[in-house]
Amino acid sequence: MVRVGLDHVAMGGYGYTSQGVLKEEWARAWEWFFDKAEARGIYILPFFGGWINWNATGPSSWADNPLNAANGGPAQDRLEVFKEGSLTQELYFQWMASVIARWQDRSNILAWELYSEVNYTQGLTEEVGVAFIEDAAAIARAADAHHRPLTASLADMGEWTSFYRSDAVEFINFHPYPISGKLDSYALQEVRRYRATYHKPVLIGRVRLNAATPDTLEGQLTVAEKCPSGAGTCHLGRTGRRDDEWPGVLVGRWYGIYFSELSWPFLEQYAETELPASGSCRGLIFHVSSH
Repeated sequence: MVRVGLDHVAMGGYGYTSQGVLKEEWARAWEWFFDKAEARGIYILPFFGGWINWNATGPSSWADNPLNAANGGPAQDRLEVFKEGSLTQELYFQWMASVIARWQDRSNILAWELYSEVNYTQGLTEEVGVAFIEDAAAIARAADAHHRPLTASLADMGEWTSFYRSDAVEFINFHPYPISGKLDSYALQEVRRYRATYHKPVLIGRVRLNAATPDTLEGQLTVAEKCPSGAGTCHLGRTGRRDDEWPGVLVGRWYGIYFSELSWPFLEQYAETELPASGSCRGLIFHVSSH
């Protein structure tokens, strides 16, 4: 299974116009991707964008958001999408419903993620964030005749208990970013706690050894000498593979894509970082269980 953000620039960026109409070229690009994945037996967990689309500062694409009034949309304020009854929310949900209705018969779509890392949206309260995902869940359930599972995610920076208890979150989508870099013990500890507290299945949707970029002092852990093999940092599995290869499986080198100031020079510098982990996993079948 692969989790994909439907706002990815390489696939056309935003999938809607300033009137909330689905962009045909964008939809066809993703359908090509889904077809390729299905041919290889890969399931898809799409997420309908997230905080980066609606934040004003830091990594943000709000300036390019078609619903932004500056681009002909209705939103004078970026948080209007979270205001129940607003035209911005109406158009956004109109687009979401059209996407789900169009793709609902695709057998390799595993579930729908309504929003990525809701609590990282600047100025959003827990009450408003939960109300938004619950409204989005109602839209998704009405549009998908196959009633796929629904989820949404929080950034690893504090816990919204009413969010995880909401019926809109049918399984928890956990994104561990431990400051300590001890991904193994932290992930195991938190997954157990989430299951005991909320009694829901837990998916580890994305991970990093540290939230900081590798060109900062705090982020140097991610490019340390032993990081490519993950030596001595992870014991998540007992499959006959070396324990020190698991972090390479779990931690991707995506910084150069996400942080444009790093870009291709960074990717090229660490081009072979994941080869040991990739080789270790060849022929290995991963089983997912809710137990």
